[in-house]
Amino acid sequence: MRKKKDVILENIKLFGAGAKGIAIGKTEEGKTVLVSGGVPGDIVNVRVKKSKSKYFEAETTEVVKKSPFRVEPKCIHFGTCGGCKWQNMSYEKQLDFKQEEVYNNIKRIGGIDDFETLPILGAEEQYFYRNKMEFSFSNAKWLTKYEISSEENFGNRDALGFHIPGMWSKILDLKECFLQEDPSNAIRLAVKNYAVENGLDFFDVRNQEGFLRTLMMRQNSKGEWMVLFQLYREEKENREKLFEFLLEKFPQIKTLVYAINPKQNDSIYDLNVNIYFGDGFLMEEMDGLKFKIGPKSFFQTNYKQALELYRKTLEFADLKGDEVVYDLYTGTGTIAQYVARNAKHVIGIESVQEAIDAAIEHAETEWSYQYNVLLWGYEKCFQ
Repeated sequence: MRKKKDVILENIKLFGAGAKGIAIGKTEEGKTVLVSGGVPGDIVNVRVKKSKSKYFEAETTEVVKKSPFRVEPKCIHFGTCGGCKWQNMSYEKQLDFKQEEVYNNIKRIGGIDDFETLPILGAEEQYFYRNKMEFSFSNAKWLTKYEISSEENFGNRDALGFHIPGMWSKILDLKECFLQEDPSNAIRLAVKNYAVENGLDFFDVRNQEGFLRTLMMRQNSKGEWMVLFQLYREEKENREKLFEFLLEKFPQIKTLVYAINPKQNDSIYDLNVNIYFGDGFLMEEMDGLKFKIGPKSFFQTNYKQALELYRKTLEFADLKGDEVVYDLYTGTGTIAQYVARNAKHVIGIESVQEAIDAAIEHAETEWSYQYNVLLWGYEKCFQ
């Protein structure tokens, strides 16, 4: 069977940014080209991966002329890892395209023409801003093109990192990550090394077997950490030795929890979470309000930007003190609690029981009443 010849499109000028790191260009005939590996402003040669009636999907083979917005990616995994899509484009230009996307969604999808747009508020920190990260264990490490071409013997294929985009059974073994501040990298690497050195089984997603399945790390603004392991099966002695190793090495860990998950998926919401060390939760504070963050709780992953978001929410709401405010998908009630200081009643709607319990617990504490929280009605929905 003859191999289909690659279709190469040359000198495609990229003028826009789409979702998930896709740059947009057009052929001379006017057909849209969705390009991975390019930056708006680039002129590129591309290989067509899919041909549709209205557009091509393609990948960059050569950058003929670099965009003025192109920057050198900070992370060695950029381009393989799916975690950061635009690390090769300046942050200022990223903000421009994000604002343009919101504008177009409101106008084209929403069908609204008469509306005001305000300038986007960027974050002070471009790296190490996430307070929660999840990683997967795998016994089938993804090999990069460089590793394959090196002809090195990769007998041990254990990995701890992110899923390769579109490859559900392959994991990129992370050496570094710039999304969560230290000791995130140190904890992940220590867990990986300990597991390899002590012969702990990494999860085999195809055959659904193994011991170590996922690792989640969460931190608060005080530098306190929660570590959560999902284990496919119980191995009490191995589990306790691993946990004690971590607790001794990283005193920043204030609580360590785990769940046994023999299911087909990694969802934790229907699992029992066991506390091995600490309280099983972290406390977070925002402008005097305290929040209990558990292993299943939703909390904005960028704490500093979340605080700016809440402040803007309160400013835009312009509450006078006699309103009833409804907060849908309220989670642990963070936004609801924040605006409650200026409202008569706040009613939050949520489906995760742990989040509901945490929100009610916060609302009943003495420090919440200083904001005149008179009524908190939490209703479990989506039974």
